[in-house]
Amino acid sequence: MSTITVDQSGSTNMVDAEQDGLINNSVIDITQSGTDNTADVEQDTLVDLSSVTTSQIGTQSSLTVLQMDVTSSNITITQDGDMNMVDVSQVGAFSSASTTSQAGTLNTHTTTQVNDFQTAQVTQAGTGNMGMIIQ
Repeated sequence: MSTITVDQSGSTNMVDAEQDGLINNSVIDITQSGTDNTADVEQDTLVDLSSVTTSQIGTQSSLTVLQMDVTSSNITITQDGDMNMVDVSQVGAFSSASTTSQAGTLNTHTTTQVNDFQTAQVTQAGTGNMGMIIQ
């Protein structure tokens, strides 16, 4: 098991978290609050039950999450603010799930899932939001 936890508050924050080649129950948990936050998260070649949980509150937040070659893994993203953007990819994943919630103005969302038994759920509220799910 491997755990990465990042809790940031303020402005102009940035996170780049990566777990590679780890086995079972790996966790990345990121909380950001403020302005101009960015998170870039990758879990690669993990075996089972891995998760990424992020929460961003603020203006101009951006988030990219990649899970590659994982099984029964989850991505949960919550954003609240203006001009947020999410890009979620689960490639080579089997029986994995992605949940994205956005509230605010000018949010954009893309979820790409490649393999079998995938689940994607998206909730957007506000003005100018755009979402896309590719399975």
